[in-house]
Parts: sequence; C-alpha cells; structure tokens
Amino acid sequence: MKKLIMILLFITLLVGCWNSHEIDDSLFVIGAGINRSDGDLIFSTESIKPTSAGTSPQGQTKDNVILQIRSKSMLNAGRQFIRYAKRRLIFTHCRTWIIGEELAKEEFVKQLDILRRHEMLRLNSYLFITPGDPLAILENPSLYDDLSSMEIISAINQTEYNAEYPVINLREFYRLLEEETRNAHLPIITTRRVDESTVTSLEGTAIINNNRMVGKLTINESVGLNILLNKAKGGSLTVELGEDEEENWATVNVKDCYAKIKPRLEGNKVKVDIQVNVVGLLGEYVTNDEVSEDFILQVEEKASEVTKELVHNTIKKLQQLETDAMKLGVYMHRKYPKEWQKLKDNWNEYFKEADVSVRVEHDVRDPGLLMNNLQQKQENEPDRSLYSIF
Repeated sequence: MKKLIMILLFITLLVGCWNSHEIDDSLFVIGAGINRSDGDLIFSTESIKPTSAGTSPQGQTKDNVILQIRSKSMLNAGRQFIRYAKRRLIFTHCRTWIIGEELAKEEFVKQLDILRRHEMLRLNSYLFITPGDPLAILENPSLYDDLSSMEIISAINQTEYNAEYPVINLREFYRLLEEETRNAHLPIITTRRVDESTVTSLEGTAIINNNRMVGKLTINESVGLNILLNKAKGGSLTVELGEDEEENWATVNVKDCYAKIKPRLEGNKVKVDIQVNVVGLLGEYVTNDEVSEDFILQVEEKASEVTKELVHNTIKKLQQLETDAMKLGVYMHRKYPKEWQKLKDNWNEYFKEADVSVRVEHDVRDPGLLMNNLQQKQENEPDRSLYSIF
C-alpha cells in the first residue's frame, strides 16, 4: 500500500505545470499603451519578437513587434490580437503601461480594473501618462535597448541621481488611491526632438484626483513634490552666487533630503509647518572665490532659498488643483483621527486654503577633491615662464 501511494505521488509530480504556455504559441508583451478615441479604447503593445532574423534598412536588428487594435475593453483587445499575431499575448512580463492623456482625463482608473483582477498581470509594472498617442512611445527607436519599453524602465533605476520625475508602480498607485486623501500622481513621458533624432523623455508629473487626471506639474515642481514625499534622494541644484556679468555659480550634488511635515488644526483652519533638510556635496563651481567656510555658508544660504521657493511653488500648484498629492491629509489623520472624520469629505477644500510655512536648511559637507579651481591656482602661483625675466 505504501509503495502504491509513493508511485501515485511521483506521478503527480511529473505531470508538469497545469497552466503552462508553449513559447511557440505565445507572444510576450513587454510594454502596453491605452488611449481613448471615438468612444473606444485604443490598445497598443510592444512584444519580444520570437525570432530576430529580420533587420531594418539601417542594418539594426528589430527585436520587437508593435500591434494596435480598437476595442471596448482590454480583455477583448487581448483576445482580438490573436487574429493578427496568430499567437496568444502573454502579459506576465509586461513592465510598462502608458496611458494616453485623452483617456487619463476621464475616470481612467476603472478601465484598469483588469490589471488587479487578472492573475497574469503583475503589480510591479510601472505606469506613465503621455500627452500624445502611447503608440508613439512604444514604436520610437530606442537609444540602447532593443525594446523601447525596457529602455523606459531603465530610467526607474536612476532616481539616485535625478529627482525630476516620480517612480510609481501599479502597487504604489493603487495604495495611493486607497489612502485617506485618495489622490495619486504619475510620471509624464513624451517624445522630444534632439538634433536629428526623436527620443522619449520624462517631463513632469500628472496629478490624479477622483480617478482622473486634473493637471500637471513641471519638472521643477516634480522635484518639489518628491521632496515633500521624501523621495528626493539624489540630484543636483545650481545656484547663482552673484549679480555681476561674470559667471558666478555653484552646483550642489544632493546626497539626501528629508522633509518633516507637522500639521496644526486651529478651529476650522489647517496650518502646516514643513522643515526640509538637505545634505549635499559641492559638485562644481565657477567663481573667483576661494572655497572657504564663508563660501560654503553662502552656497548653503542660496541653495536653501532656491529649494524653499521650489517647494512653495509646488504646494501652490497643488492647492490650485485642489489635490493633496503631498499627502498632508495622511498626517492630519494620524494627528487628529477624530477631527479627520469631519474634514475628510471636503478635505481638498481645506487643503486649498491651508496656511503653509516652509523652512529649508542645506548642509554642504564636502568641497570635493579640490579647495580651489584652476584659475585661482594659476593666479596665486608666480610666473615661471622664460619670458618673465624680461
């Protein structure tokens, strides 16, 4: 009897995966785009080409397959693609979802229901908004990777050096929509002309309120939002150090940034104190001043002024949009849980009228490998040329 049980157990282990898909019958999607046109959804995909024997006229290997279809729903579109692809589209490895602005201005979140409902899709993929057609992003020739979608994802790993755009995956996006403020934000991706080439570029932030896009933040305002959300862990900041005609500026290489938000409720008025601390290094400077203690203090003061204005402008834009993307409501809920029950239904109105005070302190801890620049060294050294004796 025991032998029979063991044999049956081994047989069950040898049957393989019940939900497997043959590679020869599948097309693996890496990036997808969704937009609205004449009441229908326009669904675009970029997939890995099963074989890469074909070459473009320029001699470069084409490793992607671009498809587009019009449909009423995403699930129907996936099924209808089979007529053209002659294979079933597999979205398990899809890393990029690009939403067209035309659709984003509607209640587009409900169109993404399948992204959480279907077992094939993954919540670690990333969302983007584009002002044009998502197809233009997917089919744009990449600079490095064979697939445009993978090249876009490579930017996600560079936030240590750049705080000019947010990084939001599906899991984070839905979490934001389920928080007290029910607002979210997504990076904006577009195409721009560089010399004779067209490249994709991350250009600001889309603000989401009531499941639709209500406005945009510029690149500088996106930096301000990342500071307020404690997601600005890298980047650079250039400040002017004088008003003369000569070049006189310095750049701080930001290494860390932390914002502390303290809300106060005085009657029906919301007041907020924000303290921002930035740690950085002196990345470069063009000036005749020596790198002294006074010089570092001047750089810190100017950098604090620029950062303060940047954060203020971001908060002002969010208040104009009546959208609390900086998650002030989350802090209010934690500090005033009882009062929050009365505020939450009209929170965006309270947020719009909130009095905000911002204080910024920059700490430039290291001047780098040099104390002075080359021009200062040349001016301080005696002239040892042969002609100096005449």
